[in-house]
Amino acid sequence: IAGEPFDYEFFIRGKVYCFDAKETKTASDKWPFIMSGTRGIKTNQRLRRQALNLSACKHNGAVAFFLVAFTNYKVNSLFKLYMYDPDLVLQAMESKQKSLSVELASPFDIDTIINGCK
Repeated sequence: IAGEPFDYEFFIRGKVYCFDAKETKTASDKWPFIMSGTRGIKTNQRLRRQALNLSACKHNGAVAFFLVAFTNYKVNSLFKLYMYDPDLVLQAMESKQKSLSVELASPFDIDTIINGCK
């Protein structure tokens, strides 16, 4: 995969997990993934490439997602983490959306992944 495909890849019990980590400091329950301005163009293009790469991994059997940390929300001193489907991000970008609600994401729980309950 050319370019920066995504941030992390790990393997647990024969299953491949790929994700790109993002952070938002917004006080709302939305991930504002589209940036405006000149700098935003490159960031948005990179996000699209990452979403396409994660989507390709997903459609080839991997569990692939954007892992978004909402840094203004903490539970037990930890940031709230949500997984966004890369296909959902691509659809949102194509329909000119600028953010995605946490209601469209799944809460991230590493214990569930490690213990095989997913």
